[in-house]
Amino acid sequence: MTEEERRERLLRMGLDPSQYRYVTNEEAAYEDTTRLSTVGTGLKQAIGPTAGALGGAKLGMMGGAAFGPIGAGVGGLVGGVIGGFAGAFGQGAIEEAVLDDAEEQALALERQAAAQKYPYTSFFAQTAPSLGFVRPSPTLLKAIPGALKNAPLRTQTALQKQALTGLGIGSGLEAGVEAGSQALMGEELDYGRIGLAGLVGGALQQPTRLGKKIYGDTPRPLTDEEALAVLPTKREEILSRAEKALEEEKLKTEARLAADDNATSEAEASRRDETTATEDLEATKRLKDDKANVEIALEKAQRNRQLLEKQTESLRETYGSDHKLVQQAQRKAMDALQDEMTVMERVKELNDQRKAQRDEAKRQEAEVEEIANRHNQRQQALTGKALRIPPSEQLLKDAKGLSERLGMGWRRAVIEATDRYNAETTRGVYKLPTHEILLNEKLDNPDTPFHEYLHGLWQVLKRGDDPKHRGLLEFFETDLFAESKMRNALESDTDKRIWSEEQIVERAGKMLQKRMTDAPAGVMAKLGKWFDDYKLERDARKGFVPKKGDTSDKHLERLADWLAMRGERQPVLQPQQLELFLTQLPVRFAGDGLDSPTAGGERYSKDSGGTADPNEPPLTFEQQAEEMRKIREALEAENPSLKNPDGKPTDAARAFAKIRQDHLRLQEAKAEQVTEGLKIAATYDEKFRKRYTKKVRDKMVSRIKSGTFSIEQAQKALLRFANKPFANDMKGEDIAKVINSLEMYHGSPAAKTILAEGFKGEELSPGGLAGRGIYITPDKDKSVSYGEPISIRTNFRSLLDLGRSQVDIESFYNDYTTKATQLGYTISEERNAIIEIAFNEARNNPESSMPVNALEGLIDGINPATALQNFNPERGIAPTPVDIRNRILNEMGYDGLTYVFDGVREVVAFREPFQKANGQLQEYYTDQRLQKVDSEKLLEDMNDYQLTSATDHFSSNPAVLTQFGIRSIVDSVRIVGQTVEEKAIANRVADALDATARDSRELQGRFIEQFLMHQGEVKLSQRDAELVQIYMVHRRRKLPVPSEAQAAYDAPDSKVRYYVDYFSKDYTKARDLQLGEGMKVYSPSEGDYVTAGRDVDYVPETFSLLKRRELQGDFGLVKQQAAKQELLEYWKEVRGDDKAITDADLEVALNKYISKSVDFDSDLGSTKFGAIRKVQGLGLPKTLDDKGRLLWIEPSAVNNYTRYFKRFADDFAFYKNVENDAVVRAALGVPHEGKHAATLKDSPFTTRTKTEIIEGKEIQLNAGMTSHPAVQNFMKGYLGYYDGSELIGRTANRLVVSHWLGFMSGIRDLFTSYTLALPYMGWNNASALVKSFTDVRKSWVRSHAKGVNKTKSNRIEFGLETHTKLLNGLDLWSDWATKYSGRNVLERSTRALQFGLGRALVLQNIGAADTDRLAMRTLETLGRMSGVDYRTLRRHADKADSYKLSDAEFDNMLDDMAAGWVEINQGTYDVRGVPSWTLFGAPSLFTSLSRWTVEKTTRMDRDILGPLFNEGDIRPLVKSTLGAVVTGGALTYISQFIYNKLQGAPTLEEALKAENNDEARYAVVNMLNQTGYFGLVSALLNDWARFEQGYNPDLPGGFVFPALDFFSQTMMDPMADAVRAIEEGAPVIETYGKALNDVMLRATQTYRIISQQAFQREEMDKANMRRNYRVFRRLEGFTDATVSPEMGNKYMRPDTREFKEAETVEEMVQTIPGALREQIDRAQGRPDKLKSYVQGLYTTSDKTMPSVKTVEGVKEFMRYRDFMIKMGRGKDWQRTFNEWARKQAMSPTRKALVKGYVELQIARSQQ
Repeated sequence: MTEEERRERLLRMGLDPSQYRYVTNEEAAYEDTTRLSTVGTGLKQAIGPTAGALGGAKLGMMGGAAFGPIGAGVGGLVGGVIGGFAGAFGQGAIEEAVLDDAEEQALALERQAAAQKYPYTSFFAQTAPSLGFVRPSPTLLKAIPGALKNAPLRTQTALQKQALTGLGIGSGLEAGVEAGSQALMGEELDYGRIGLAGLVGGALQQPTRLGKKIYGDTPRPLTDEEALAVLPTKREEILSRAEKALEEEKLKTEARLAADDNATSEAEASRRDETTATEDLEATKRLKDDKANVEIALEKAQRNRQLLEKQTESLRETYGSDHKLVQQAQRKAMDALQDEMTVMERVKELNDQRKAQRDEAKRQEAEVEEIANRHNQRQQALTGKALRIPPSEQLLKDAKGLSERLGMGWRRAVIEATDRYNAETTRGVYKLPTHEILLNEKLDNPDTPFHEYLHGLWQVLKRGDDPKHRGLLEFFETDLFAESKMRNALESDTDKRIWSEEQIVERAGKMLQKRMTDAPAGVMAKLGKWFDDYKLERDARKGFVPKKGDTSDKHLERLADWLAMRGERQPVLQPQQLELFLTQLPVRFAGDGLDSPTAGGERYSKDSGGTADPNEPPLTFEQQAEEMRKIREALEAENPSLKNPDGKPTDAARAFAKIRQDHLRLQEAKAEQVTEGLKIAATYDEKFRKRYTKKVRDKMVSRIKSGTFSIEQAQKALLRFANKPFANDMKGEDIAKVINSLEMYHGSPAAKTILAEGFKGEELSPGGLAGRGIYITPDKDKSVSYGEPISIRTNFRSLLDLGRSQVDIESFYNDYTTKATQLGYTISEERNAIIEIAFNEARNNPESSMPVNALEGLIDGINPATALQNFNPERGIAPTPVDIRNRILNEMGYDGLTYVFDGVREVVAFREPFQKANGQLQEYYTDQRLQKVDSEKLLEDMNDYQLTSATDHFSSNPAVLTQFGIRSIVDSVRIVGQTVEEKAIANRVADALDATARDSRELQGRFIEQFLMHQGEVKLSQRDAELVQIYMVHRRRKLPVPSEAQAAYDAPDSKVRYYVDYFSKDYTKARDLQLGEGMKVYSPSEGDYVTAGRDVDYVPETFSLLKRRELQGDFGLVKQQAAKQELLEYWKEVRGDDKAITDADLEVALNKYISKSVDFDSDLGSTKFGAIRKVQGLGLPKTLDDKGRLLWIEPSAVNNYTRYFKRFADDFAFYKNVENDAVVRAALGVPHEGKHAATLKDSPFTTRTKTEIIEGKEIQLNAGMTSHPAVQNFMKGYLGYYDGSELIGRTANRLVVSHWLGFMSGIRDLFTSYTLALPYMGWNNASALVKSFTDVRKSWVRSHAKGVNKTKSNRIEFGLETHTKLLNGLDLWSDWATKYSGRNVLERSTRALQFGLGRALVLQNIGAADTDRLAMRTLETLGRMSGVDYRTLRRHADKADSYKLSDAEFDNMLDDMAAGWVEINQGTYDVRGVPSWTLFGAPSLFTSLSRWTVEKTTRMDRDILGPLFNEGDIRPLVKSTLGAVVTGGALTYISQFIYNKLQGAPTLEEALKAENNDEARYAVVNMLNQTGYFGLVSALLNDWARFEQGYNPDLPGGFVFPALDFFSQTMMDPMADAVRAIEEGAPVIETYGKALNDVMLRATQTYRIISQQAFQREEMDKANMRRNYRVFRRLEGFTDATVSPEMGNKYMRPDTREFKEAETVEEMVQTIPGALREQIDRAQGRPDKLKSYVQGLYTTSDKTMPSVKTVEGVKEFMRYRDFMIKMGRGKDWQRTFNEWARKQAMSPTRKALVKGYVELQIARSQQ
């Protein structure tokens, strides 16, 4: 109610308005309501709705439970809402029956006032009763996202199901309470508030003790991790009961047979002389290697003897027999003969040993056969069935291998091996009774585990709680294959079901294996897969009705794909589910894990498929082919369409051939490879060419591709050629192609380790015939003799055949010796003689291998200097001549050697012989790349520039990336309305609101910023500011000025006097503006609005923070009452006898101060500022505190001035543009001078209305301001007042960001500002750019005066006020951090420079021709932004036009346009540029730093895409894009210089030179993001790029709550590490000091720059070295491994770290004692651990260079060197190499020191 309405109401009542004040019941209730009373009101109001919602949610949950967890959740939600209504109506009925009308009305007013005055307190008070029944559960809350994702697929875990149910119940409960409460108040339902209540209630998942009595005490299900941990124990517990009876029966049977079985005692007696498989293998290999070495030695001895004999004979012919040289030569020849005889004796010894070994093997085979036969007899007695006994040679080998693994003698292991042999044709077994899987490692295939797992899943789904799944599997088992002849040929229903299950599972196993190994990588791919899986589940719910056009195979594949999908997404069983499931299984039996599969109880996959008898021998290839033929004929009979009358291979035939190959488990090979091998064989072998003509070979390839001929058969043909010596003229490349066409095998006891970790060629077969390397052969049986065979598909480039002579021996030897010299080896002085012998041998015997075998004799020694120069001092010194030869050959380009041994081709590979030597197989087997990351160094190597750029301007939620979601608040007002008339009014209102925000900004610049700049010239101390305030307050009230203030004022050159005059002039200017705009003030004595007076001594009196808090009760009720009483007494004293102001008026005024805590009028949404809306009031007490400061009034004149003009600017701008515009104020319902206007026709904004009779006519008037959300959002964002937790959050954010963004952020903004200017400029505007630099001083002043530049730059982004001392202090801290980080001056400089550029640009463009579309478009944009009619400026600039502006007008308009340019370029950060959710509310805490990005998105959409689509002008887009790329590249190099650290990811230059297109794209995206290109677009593109590079951003687009991020990560991570380190003995003060320093480094950009430039230069050099190598690896295709969440704790064991990082012997000696003590403490008394930890002291990883311990590593080493030189970083390479070489030289010293010190300590302890 306005004051005029109160006055009229009192007059109608016959009362004097000067003596009485009319207060409505609503206002009285509002004033009487306190926060505490609001809590009570809310609690009482929620009683009925809460009770009803509890009951309704319970009933709804019970009703919906039949439809699963989603049904229960939805039922709880709906039931809760309905119950809330019912409870509210019940409570309302009770209140109506108990209370009279007056009491009911009072209760309604109490509730209404509480909701209006303290909406959040009221809301949460109504929520409080629910907490007695339900509470939050973090575990269930975390499960909700997964539950929502898995719900459509029916794959929720038990935990997720309960979370969905709890979500529905909690949401329904709170939504019902809120809906019921609103209904109880008789209000129109606020669905937004109801939705918010439901959202809050969704967090209440777990029933309390009281809630369990209502909803039941259902225990929380286990998470998948928890379930996996307890299921094995649970399984054992369940199965042990079933095993007990069986075990007793087995013991009885075995007891009866024990008397006849003495195998155990015999085995124990002979255990002493037993050898293991490894010992036999080593003995055999040792003999083989010894024999090979001796044979080589014999050949060399013979060669040496022959050479010396020839030399002796030659010398005898020349000099005679008595010559000294002849005698010396003869002695050497005799010595050589003696050596030859010694070697021959050794050959004989080895042959004898080999014979003895074979004899012992025969004896053991006979013993094995006897033991196996006895076991067979016993087994027949037990089961009535005979066992298949394998050949004794194989059984002995299996028994010895098994005995070593099981820790028993091989004689006892014979029985176990025999049992396993009887099941070895089975690849895998699903044991139905125990619900577990056993795999046969020998026959295991990639899809076998998945195949058997799906058998288990089949049983789980059959007994699950989903009727659709149960029915579907029943259909699969009984009806799907009902017409199949093969199925119908089976006798029992069980066999038929098993057969049907096997058909689906066989296909599904392969699909599941593909799903698990070929998972989608990108976000879109994962989303696409989810939708595909959803369609599968949807079709399954419908019974998989065949689609039109589906073939039988295609339909069957879809069924199998569904089962594979279920297997991939199936949740873990809960322990209760497992127990229930096992009790439902058909066979209550549990074996011991060693028995063969039991018929009828298992599901298993056999090579030929179907059910198998364990006693049945495996099918031959021909028998399998026959079975496949029968299957094909049966299916063709069922599906005639599959049959081809022409007899040509059909799709069905190809499919059956493929199935047969799959069952044979042939490794995939390309037909082209085999074709190439056959072609080469035909080229070099005449017999092969005649047998396999081109026509035959082409036919063979055609049949391979059609599926009617296997690759294995073609390889057998090729093997006949490969197992013979190759032709002398066969090239190394052709030899490699033949080998690549074959299936090769490597046998090793460590097969699994090799598959997981790769080969280490330098450590394998050191004594092999052909030196160190990886030995492989196409003969699988031969590879088995060395251990478990590994199938290998090779990709050799070139191989050297040892068994042939070289065609061009001279060239070959020259290349060999040249390469040897380069690698640091010295050549033998007998080089020429050796080569001559090789020549002669080759001429005499073309088949001789002498030319190659003689190579090792050419090397005489090592040249250390040359070896070191060639980067590999350790491997450059190979252990044997053969190894030296192999290394030289490898450097010549050969991948390995090959030869024929015992009629079988063998290959010795110098590197990993896989298809791809880049970790492909290692990744396949272990899901890990070969590349590893040092976790302790990872954070140190993080790119600071990228980290900073990610936090400079955070983008926002991509879920709201719609034009509506990112539209600014003002633009949201602009789109209100449907009709043309409504839209016209909405546009006028939006223009007025836009002008309001712009004028407020300008007024704040005119007064506040000008004052702050002025204060920089004439400093005003804090005490002087207090004295200025005291003087002005007393002077205004005509009171005696205190002596201190008066003395300060009267002093010569008094700053107090200076600023008294300054402030007074500005207050007077403000009043003049008010008078000029016709803005009146309300006079209580007149009861009307009157023209304001002009008091030159005016000073506003605003509450001091201290007294405001006292009145609000922050310091307790006693102080609140005392303050209220003091203020009332003062007002009464000042009022005197003035009856116009009553005691009631004073009480109302006081309550208003207390309730609102601001100086705004109580009218909702009003901007009215009492200081300029009312005549001079009674003022505030002038009391001074004990320090001589004003107590009630704001003590500082500076704070008083800035607070006043902030509010003056807001109110005056609103009055000028909104309230003073008749149409706008009528549309919005804004009163003018206390009166509302008539409602506006066609207004799209709904207002409260009232009807009055005016001049005899009934007129509908506005009765209040519109509540339209868009307008309300404007008022909230425009006033910018925050309170409570939001204020605290924003203040904390500001503090954190002021440290995050420092000097580099300012540099980035400066450079980016010119990139953002490019779309608005043409080539002819270059002079404007120069002009902007010449007027920097003027631009600096004018930009501040216009409000687009601020003395405290971060106030541009965080324009907020606080009302607590603590928060004010944090604001001052933020200002200090921004100032001294350098960002403040850079931000202000950027805005000043852009102001000058905008002004110069306008000056140029106003004289441009009308046809210059770019200039006209820029002027139009700036005109809209600044509110200036640019056409007026063009008229002024037109010499032909007589219209001219005054210089002051012209300059002011130019400055306004320049200010608009700054806001276009740098952003407004206010209601004109950003949406509401970035300015206030909970989302703003996460998006407060995204305002620039959001605003830039809409700006570039309007000013860059607009010209493209509307005018076809692509120039803005091109300039913007190119400018962003160029500037982004420049910023990359600038940041690297400033941070003294290279960018972590590859730069564009690096990617282009390395020809890596993917990394080049990522680099371009990164550069675009640095410049804010298209705002959110570049941010999301950068997120995508980083995701593709292997990084996982927490949330897309950079959502972040800075304060939360700081406390939870930036600060918490180092401090938590420090605490753990201190707990393990690290020094307290030093460790906390390091942690605090790391927090500062991570949180403060400028401190990080200073530290890295001044204190961490050495660390940065090392980080850059690591970065260069990491980038090289990335550009070669390797990505960094995912970082473990358990990062290395760098504060842990500081002495160890210092020792490992020591760079001198002295430092190592000083730190070794402490390091060893730490390792002893770490081992906790375990010797094995201590040994490992001590070894770790001298094994340090180096991440600056490739490992040179392998040939591949040496090659990578050379490639890395070439890469660095190619990138122009030769000096960096040399520095890195020198550091690496120094570390390599220190490594032996460190190792020796550790071992020596350990030995010393042991000796001391023994003494």
